Amino acid sequence: MRHKPQFLDARQTLFCIVSSPAPDSAARDMGVVILNSGTIHNVGPFGLSVELAQGLSDAGFPVLRLDQTGKGESFSSRREANEMKTLARDLKLAVAALRDQFGISKIGVLGLCSGADHGLMITDSIPEAGALIMLDGWAPRDLRYYLARYLPKLVSPAGLVHALRRRLRKRLRASGDDSQVAAALSDVVDMQGRQWDQDAMRAHIRELCARQIPLLAVYTGDTDDYYAYEGQLHNYLSRQGLNSKSVTEFFKRDCKHLY
Repeated sequence: MRHKPQFLDARQTLFCIVSSPAPDSAARDMGVVILNSGTIHNVGPFGLSVELAQGLSDAGFPVLRLDQTGKGESFSSRREANEMKTLARDLKLAVAALRDQFGISKIGVLGLCSGADHGLMITDSIPEAGALIMLDGWAPRDLRYYLARYLPKLVSPAGLVHALRRRLRKRLRASGDDSQVAAALSDVVDMQGRQWDQDAMRAHIRELCARQIPLLAVYTGDTDDYYAYEGQLHNYLSRQGLNSKSVTEFFKRDCKHLY
Protein backbone atom coordinates (compact mmCIF):
# COMPACT_ATOMS: atom_id res chain seq x y z
CA MET A 1 0.00 0.00 0.00
CA ARG A 2 1.74 3.16 -1.23
CA HIS A 3 -0.64 5.73 0.25
CA LYS A 4 -0.95 5.33 4.01
CA PRO A 5 -2.83 7.43 6.58
CA GLN A 6 -0.98 8.10 9.79
CA PHE A 7 -0.66 10.46 12.74
CA LEU A 8 2.57 12.38 13.26
CA ASP A 9 2.40 12.84 17.02
CA ALA A 10 2.01 10.59 20.04
CA ARG A 11 -1.35 12.15 20.93
CA GLN A 12 -2.67 11.29 17.45
CA THR A 13 -3.90 14.80 16.71
CA LEU A 14 -1.86 15.65 13.59
CA PHE A 15 -3.03 13.65 10.58
CA CYS A 16 -1.49 13.08 7.16
CA ILE A 17 -1.38 10.73 4.19
CA VAL A 18 2.10 9.51 3.21
CA SER A 19 2.70 8.39 -0.38
CA SER A 20 5.72 6.14 -0.89
CA PRO A 21 7.74 6.34 -4.13
CA ALA A 22 6.83 3.91 -6.89
CA PRO A 23 9.01 0.77 -6.68
CA ASP A 24 10.48 1.27 -10.15
CA SER A 25 11.10 5.03 -9.78
CA ALA A 26 14.45 6.78 -9.51
CA ALA A 27 15.75 7.31 -5.96
CA ARG A 28 15.26 10.88 -4.69
CA ASP A 29 16.91 12.70 -1.81
CA MET A 30 13.94 15.07 -1.40
CA GLY A 31 10.50 14.57 0.12
CA VAL A 32 7.51 16.83 -0.52
CA VAL A 33 5.01 18.21 1.98
CA ILE A 34 1.69 19.41 0.53
CA LEU A 35 -0.06 22.01 2.69
CA ASN A 36 -3.79 22.66 3.02
CA SER A 37 -5.50 25.11 0.70
CA GLY A 38 -7.57 27.30 2.98
CA THR A 39 -9.76 25.04 5.13
CA ILE A 40 -9.89 22.21 2.58
CA HIS A 41 -8.59 18.89 3.90
CA ASN A 42 -5.59 16.99 2.53
CA VAL A 43 -7.43 15.77 -0.58
CA GLY A 44 -7.24 19.32 -1.95
CA PRO A 45 -9.77 21.11 -4.17
CA PHE A 46 -11.33 18.61 -6.56
CA GLY A 47 -8.71 16.06 -5.51
CA LEU A 48 -5.78 18.18 -6.71
CA SER A 49 -3.48 17.27 -3.82
CA VAL A 50 -4.17 13.57 -4.39
CA GLU A 51 -3.23 13.89 -8.07
CA LEU A 52 -0.08 15.84 -7.24
CA ALA A 53 0.96 13.27 -4.62
CA GLN A 54 0.35 10.45 -7.07
CA GLY A 55 2.41 12.08 -9.80
CA LEU A 56 5.28 13.08 -7.54
CA SER A 57 5.48 9.68 -5.86
CA ASP A 58 5.38 7.98 -9.27
CA ALA A 59 8.45 10.09 -10.08
CA GLY A 60 10.25 8.85 -6.97
CA PHE A 61 9.47 11.53 -4.38
CA PRO A 62 8.00 10.53 -1.02
CA VAL A 63 5.02 12.83 -0.42
CA LEU A 64 3.21 13.82 2.76
CA ARG A 65 -0.23 15.43 2.42
CA LEU A 66 -0.58 17.29 5.69
CA ASP A 67 -3.75 18.25 7.51
CA GLN A 68 -2.44 21.20 9.46
CA THR A 69 -3.61 21.65 13.04
CA GLY A 70 -7.31 22.53 13.09
CA LYS A 71 -7.90 21.44 9.48
CA GLY A 72 -9.23 18.23 7.98
CA GLU A 73 -8.64 15.26 10.28
CA SER A 74 -6.25 17.14 12.59
CA PHE A 75 -7.49 18.43 15.93
CA SER A 76 -7.05 22.03 17.05
CA SER A 77 -6.47 21.52 20.78
CA ARG A 78 -2.75 22.36 20.47
CA ARG A 79 -3.18 25.31 18.16
CA GLU A 80 -0.94 28.29 18.93
CA ALA A 81 -2.22 31.85 19.02
CA ASN A 82 0.20 32.56 16.17
CA GLU A 83 -0.80 30.51 13.12
CA MET A 84 2.74 30.39 11.76
CA LYS A 85 4.09 28.98 15.02
CA THR A 86 1.51 26.21 14.75
CA LEU A 87 2.48 25.53 11.13
CA ALA A 88 6.19 25.52 12.05
CA ARG A 89 5.52 22.87 14.68
CA ASP A 90 3.38 20.82 12.28
CA LEU A 91 5.97 21.04 9.53
CA LYS A 92 8.79 20.02 11.86
CA LEU A 93 6.91 16.78 12.62
CA ALA A 94 6.21 16.22 8.92
CA VAL A 95 9.87 16.69 8.00
CA ALA A 96 10.92 14.27 10.76
CA ALA A 97 8.45 11.65 9.52
CA LEU A 98 9.71 11.79 5.94
CA ARG A 99 13.34 11.75 7.08
CA ASP A 100 12.78 8.77 9.39
CA GLN A 101 10.75 6.75 6.90
CA PHE A 102 12.65 7.47 3.69
CA GLY A 103 16.07 8.80 4.69
CA ILE A 104 15.66 12.03 2.73
CA SER A 105 17.77 15.08 3.57
CA LYS A 106 15.78 17.81 1.76
CA ILE A 107 12.18 18.94 1.82
CA GLY A 108 10.08 20.58 -0.84
CA VAL A 109 6.96 22.49 0.24
CA LEU A 110 3.97 22.73 -2.10
CA GLY A 111 0.82 24.78 -1.66
CA LEU A 112 -2.10 26.33 -3.53
CA CYS A 113 -3.56 29.74 -2.66
CA SER A 114 -3.20 30.26 1.11
CA GLY A 115 -1.12 27.07 1.18
CA ALA A 116 1.31 28.73 -1.22
CA ASP A 117 1.37 31.84 0.98
CA HIS A 118 2.11 29.73 4.05
CA GLY A 119 4.79 27.90 2.11
CA LEU A 120 6.53 31.17 1.32
CA MET A 121 6.26 32.31 4.93
CA ILE A 122 7.68 29.08 6.39
CA THR A 123 10.10 27.56 3.87
CA ASP A 124 12.98 29.95 4.54
CA SER A 125 12.98 28.85 8.19
CA ILE A 126 13.38 25.14 7.39
CA PRO A 127 17.02 23.99 7.52
CA GLU A 128 16.19 21.08 5.18
CA ALA A 129 14.36 23.29 2.65
CA GLY A 130 15.14 22.18 -0.88
CA ALA A 131 12.33 23.73 -2.94
CA LEU A 132 9.09 25.69 -2.80
CA ILE A 133 6.21 25.29 -5.25
CA MET A 134 3.65 28.11 -5.13
CA LEU A 135 0.41 27.67 -7.06
CA ASP A 136 -1.33 31.06 -7.15
CA GLY A 137 0.81 32.30 -4.30
CA TRP A 138 1.93 35.82 -3.41
CA ALA A 139 3.18 38.28 -6.01
CA PRO A 140 4.01 42.00 -5.65
CA ARG A 141 2.02 44.45 -7.77
CA ASP A 142 3.79 47.13 -9.78
CA LEU A 143 2.96 49.84 -12.32
CA ARG A 144 2.97 47.39 -15.21
CA TYR A 145 0.48 45.22 -13.31
CA TYR A 146 -1.99 48.11 -13.08
CA LEU A 147 -1.53 48.96 -16.75
CA ALA A 148 -1.97 45.32 -17.81
CA ARG A 149 -5.08 44.89 -15.70
CA TYR A 150 -6.93 48.16 -16.11
CA LEU A 151 -5.88 49.69 -19.44
CA PRO A 152 -7.77 47.14 -21.57
CA LYS A 153 -10.91 47.80 -19.50
CA LEU A 154 -10.66 51.54 -20.08
CA VAL A 155 -10.64 51.10 -23.86
CA SER A 156 -13.25 48.30 -23.90
CA PRO A 157 -16.83 49.05 -22.78
CA ALA A 158 -17.50 45.34 -22.27
CA GLY A 159 -14.37 45.00 -20.16
CA LEU A 160 -15.38 47.97 -18.05
CA VAL A 161 -18.85 46.51 -17.45
CA HIS A 162 -17.31 43.19 -16.44
CA ALA A 163 -14.96 44.94 -13.99
CA LEU A 164 -17.87 46.85 -12.42
CA ARG A 165 -19.87 43.63 -12.04
CA ARG A 166 -16.98 41.97 -10.25
CA ARG A 167 -16.65 44.92 -7.87
CA LEU A 168 -20.40 44.85 -7.20
CA ARG A 169 -20.29 41.15 -6.41
CA LYS A 170 -17.49 41.68 -3.89
CA ARG A 171 -19.45 44.50 -2.24
CA LEU A 172 -22.51 42.24 -2.00
CA ARG A 173 -20.44 39.55 -0.37
CA ALA A 174 -19.10 42.03 2.15
CA SER A 175 -22.66 43.17 2.95
CA GLY A 176 -23.54 39.76 4.36
CA ASP A 177 -26.79 39.37 2.39
CA ASP A 178 -26.60 35.63 1.71
CA SER A 179 -29.37 35.55 -0.87
CA GLN A 180 -27.72 38.25 -2.97
CA VAL A 181 -24.28 36.76 -2.44
CA ALA A 182 -25.32 33.32 -3.70
CA ALA A 183 -26.69 34.79 -6.90
CA ALA A 184 -23.94 37.30 -7.51
CA LEU A 185 -20.97 35.10 -6.69
CA SER A 186 -22.02 31.85 -8.32
CA ASP A 187 -19.34 32.12 -10.99
CA VAL A 188 -16.64 34.01 -9.07
CA VAL A 189 -13.60 32.64 -7.25
CA ASP A 190 -12.87 35.16 -4.52
CA MET A 191 -9.40 35.29 -2.99
CA GLN A 192 -9.89 38.49 -1.01
CA GLY A 193 -9.75 36.67 2.32
CA ARG A 194 -5.98 36.37 2.01
CA GLN A 195 -4.33 39.11 4.02
CA TRP A 196 -0.67 39.75 3.28
CA ASP A 197 1.92 41.62 5.28
CA GLN A 198 3.70 42.87 2.18
CA ASP A 199 6.94 43.75 3.97
CA ALA A 200 7.06 40.30 5.55
CA MET A 201 6.39 38.55 2.23
CA ARG A 202 9.16 40.56 0.56
CA ALA A 203 11.52 39.57 3.38
CA HIS A 204 10.68 35.88 2.88
CA ILE A 205 11.26 36.05 -0.88
CA ARG A 206 14.59 37.81 -0.29
CA GLU A 207 15.69 35.03 2.05
CA LEU A 208 14.71 32.35 -0.48
CA CYS A 209 16.76 34.09 -3.16
CA ALA A 210 19.71 34.59 -0.80
CA ARG A 211 19.72 30.87 0.05
CA GLN A 212 19.09 29.98 -3.61
CA ILE A 213 16.21 27.70 -2.65
CA PRO A 214 14.52 26.71 -5.93
CA LEU A 215 11.11 28.33 -6.30
CA LEU A 216 8.48 27.37 -8.89
CA ALA A 217 5.72 30.00 -9.02
CA VAL A 218 2.68 29.22 -11.16
CA TYR A 219 -0.14 31.75 -11.59
CA THR A 220 -3.55 31.28 -13.23
CA GLY A 221 -5.97 33.66 -14.88
CA ASP A 222 -7.96 33.92 -11.65
CA THR A 223 -5.20 35.89 -9.90
CA ASP A 224 -5.85 39.21 -11.63
CA ASP A 225 -6.45 40.88 -8.26
CA TYR A 226 -2.67 40.85 -7.85
CA TYR A 227 -1.02 39.19 -10.88
CA ALA A 228 -1.64 40.28 -14.47
CA TYR A 229 1.36 39.52 -16.71
CA GLU A 230 4.00 36.84 -17.11
CA GLY A 231 7.29 37.81 -15.52
CA GLN A 232 5.72 40.03 -12.84
CA LEU A 233 7.57 38.24 -10.04
CA HIS A 234 10.88 38.18 -11.90
CA ASN A 235 10.59 41.90 -12.66
CA TYR A 236 10.21 42.63 -8.96
CA LEU A 237 13.21 40.47 -8.06
CA SER A 238 15.30 42.19 -10.75
CA ARG A 239 14.37 45.67 -9.51
CA GLN A 240 15.37 44.63 -6.00
CA GLY A 241 18.74 43.36 -7.22
CA LEU A 242 17.94 39.82 -6.04
CA ASN A 243 19.45 36.70 -7.55
CA SER A 244 16.51 35.06 -9.30
CA LYS A 245 18.37 32.22 -11.03
CA SER A 246 16.61 29.71 -8.76
CA VAL A 247 13.14 31.14 -9.54
CA THR A 248 10.96 29.70 -12.32
CA GLU A 249 7.72 31.52 -13.12
CA PHE A 250 4.75 30.51 -15.29
CA PHE A 251 1.51 32.29 -16.11
CA LYS A 252 -1.28 29.92 -17.17
CA ARG A 253 -3.86 32.53 -18.13
CA ASP A 254 -6.45 30.01 -19.33
CA CYS A 255 -6.34 27.93 -16.14
CA LYS A 256 -8.75 28.40 -13.24
CA HIS A 257 -7.60 28.94 -9.66
CA LEU A 258 -8.79 25.48 -8.54
CA TYR A 259 -7.50 23.76 -11.70
